[in-house]
Amino acid sequence: VQVWVRDITERMLAEESLKQNRQMLQTILSASPIGIAYAEEGKIKWANPTMARMFGDQPKHDWSAQEVKQFYASDEEYVRVTDLFRRNLREGKPTEMEAKFRRSDGSVFDGRIRTNAVDPSNPRKGTITAITDISARKEAEAALRQSEEKHRAIVENMSEGYYEVDLAGNMTFCNESIARMLGYTTEEMIGMNNREYMDADAARKVYRAFNSLFKGERAAGTFVDWELVGKDGSKRSIEASVSLIKDLDGNPCGFRGVVTDVTDRKKAEEERRQSQERYRHLVENANDVIFTSDANGYLTLVNSTGLRLSGYSEEEIVGKHYLDLILPEHRAAAARFYGGQFAKRIPHTYYEYPFATKEGESRWFGQSTHMVMEGDKVTGFQSIARDITDRKKAEEALGHSEERYRLLAENSLTGVFIHQDGAYVYANERFAQITDYPVEELIGRGFLEVVHPEDREKVKERAEKRLKGESVPPVYELRLLCKNGDTKWAQVMASTIKYRDHEAIMGNMVDLTERKKAERERESLRDQLFQAQKMESIGTLSGGIAHDFNNLLTIINGYAELILSERMEDDPIYADLQTILQTGRKGAELVQRLLMLSKKGDSNPQPLDLNRTVDNSVALMRRTFPKIIEIETIFGKGLGMVNADAAQIEQVLMNLGMNAMEAMPEGGKLTIETRDMVVDEAYCGLHPGAKPGRHVLMEISDTGRGMGKEIKERIFDPFFTTKGWDFKKGTGLGLSVSKGIVEQHGGWLTCESEPGKGTRFTIYLPVMEAASEHGQRRAETGVIPGNQVVLLVDDEEYLRDLGKRILERSGYTVITAADGQEALDIYAKEQSNIGLVVLDLMMPKMSGEKCLEELLKINPGVRVIVSSGHSLTLREQERLAVYAKGFVNKPYRVEQLVQTVRETVG
Repeated sequence: VQVWVRDITERMLAEESLKQNRQMLQTILSASPIGIAYAEEGKIKWANPTMARMFGDQPKHDWSAQEVKQFYASDEEYVRVTDLFRRNLREGKPTEMEAKFRRSDGSVFDGRIRTNAVDPSNPRKGTITAITDISARKEAEAALRQSEEKHRAIVENMSEGYYEVDLAGNMTFCNESIARMLGYTTEEMIGMNNREYMDADAARKVYRAFNSLFKGERAAGTFVDWELVGKDGSKRSIEASVSLIKDLDGNPCGFRGVVTDVTDRKKAEEERRQSQERYRHLVENANDVIFTSDANGYLTLVNSTGLRLSGYSEEEIVGKHYLDLILPEHRAAAARFYGGQFAKRIPHTYYEYPFATKEGESRWFGQSTHMVMEGDKVTGFQSIARDITDRKKAEEALGHSEERYRLLAENSLTGVFIHQDGAYVYANERFAQITDYPVEELIGRGFLEVVHPEDREKVKERAEKRLKGESVPPVYELRLLCKNGDTKWAQVMASTIKYRDHEAIMGNMVDLTERKKAERERESLRDQLFQAQKMESIGTLSGGIAHDFNNLLTIINGYAELILSERMEDDPIYADLQTILQTGRKGAELVQRLLMLSKKGDSNPQPLDLNRTVDNSVALMRRTFPKIIEIETIFGKGLGMVNADAAQIEQVLMNLGMNAMEAMPEGGKLTIETRDMVVDEAYCGLHPGAKPGRHVLMEISDTGRGMGKEIKERIFDPFFTTKGWDFKKGTGLGLSVSKGIVEQHGGWLTCESEPGKGTRFTIYLPVMEAASEHGQRRAETGVIPGNQVVLLVDDEEYLRDLGKRILERSGYTVITAADGQEALDIYAKEQSNIGLVVLDLMMPKMSGEKCLEELLKINPGVRVIVSSGHSLTLREQERLAVYAKGFVNKPYRVEQLVQTVRETVG
């Protein structure tokens, strides 16, 4: 037998060692606080007890039936971990990440997973996975975040400022409140040192406070009277709490605290201190006695004036009862008075009493007392007393002379009365005459019964204030309602008196009725004079403007007519030229309306029956006005004839009628009335511009909205309108032109209106005494045949050129002159050749009228046509007709100028 023996001691030892190592590894893995598992091809082969507990199972080591995927919270979570594992495996890195897992009871928890392949080159050999449950840490982190957010929200939204600085005083954190307090943003303040928002003294004070806190010499607390300097340089007073900030090792690393802005509070405290100081100064230096007492009447304070007048020192008088200072025989009455006021809780009282000084002297005081209350409880009294000894002596002296004053009152030229407790207790004869009541009917009658109802509240309020001792002006005016129903104006001088030991009001009354009437008349005259002066100034200005416009429009219209006459209707610019000419003529019409303001507008007066003119205008109104407007006419009988332009009078009626219609948008009544009236000197005295004599008047009244005083004062102003600047609604010239037309006819126009009470316009036109006979006297010389020479005189160069072209086209030879003197020089040399002079009336240096006078001196038979932008009034026509042979209005038309010249010289 051959036996082979092999020594296996080492192998046995190695196996034993391996077995021990396996047992030790098993023990370590089982005791590990980290869940550890081994898996192959997606299935768990082994897991330690920690892993089993982590997923809610009883500890077991055989998980061969368990799939790895089922332990993840979701398929997406499993895919996310697996994808990362594979990516890291290719890169030769272990996989470590946070993921969500699902326990056996369905709950989800957060875990940190670390996975690695047993053999990175062959993943099929399995993976080792370690999972740590981090749910508690996650919950702690979330709670910490919530806590931080909550505290940050508190800090950010607190009204006080919050700050954190490092040990060097550099700002590391601050909220919006402290930044807003100093005018910075929080971003600007981070990193700022306290020296940047404090002056040197404040910075040193802060350093000492922080340093003492750092060294432990004082505990955290609040510091007052610090000042911060804002971005704009303004200073803010603050109170700040300071405490140390320590790091994790407990070492100081900075300071934190809360800042309260007390600037306004300190300012209020200073103002209160100054107010108290002023109050103390006023009390101490007042001329009256000022003192206070407690609820039982014992004195607690007396000012220096009180000490001086009483003769007591402060120690002697403070603590005394107020009744001890009143003469003994008057103490009971004073106690009853103040006791009654106290019981009724009357806050303010006035009482007069004799006061006994320390030396025994008697002095009278008038005392006002204010009751000090806290809720319903009386806590004391504040009083002001004035020495009225002299007044009392005067009253006593007055009593001795009462009869003398009674006689004065009875025979006074002013009304004297006394009313007490709301009724008259005395009235003299003059007061009875003013009010139309007998004296015996006045006594006992309520004092407000003779006051006009609209003034009663005012008078009652004044009387109540006066009886309470309040300051009221002694002189005022009121209206009286007399027994006969008349209303009178009166001036009253009233004062509070003692009558039969009780307060009453005495007054003197002066009748102002006639004076008020005179004042109203003067005011009316002043207003009318002002309006007349204003309209005269406007008229003068309008006349000057119209003259210049007429010259310009003459040039525009004249050249447009000349060019138009040289064009055929099919010419491309023929229509444009017509538009220019039509627009120029509209401008001329506007100028004529302006001339109405200066009373120089074109007019064709003739004897006129106003009833017929009104009837024609009303017929047009009824056709054009809305049906909601009722129109009524009241024609006077036997009206006198007026010398007037019918078209212009109808224009005035239509203007006033249109205004009335617009004032009644919801309907109403328009009334037009005519009648004769004789205007006397008294009426003329109250209405500037009015003339005495017989007149026909037209009243145009409506029931519309009416006008206030401010609008009524401006209605005749040119271009004033309440319709806005819209030419479709009006230009603001209607009333001013109407006024000008009426005044051009020698009449005047008035207006009466109140808001809500309608408006009435009244037109006054003078009656013709006899038919006017006027006309232009024609020269009896015959027509000069052939081509005539015309001397054209105008200061405007373009007008001279235009007139020359117009007349030369009609066969005339034209010589021009730029002013009156040049015209005289030319005519003196060429008068034998000149058949006609066309002379502008409005020229500088020498007026046209003066030039006409000089021409007549050279040749009394000179033929002259005058030209003006102002249509001549009847009086001017009559004066010039003696010398001039014709008149041409500016802006004149081509045919008008030529026709006038032909009628004059052929």
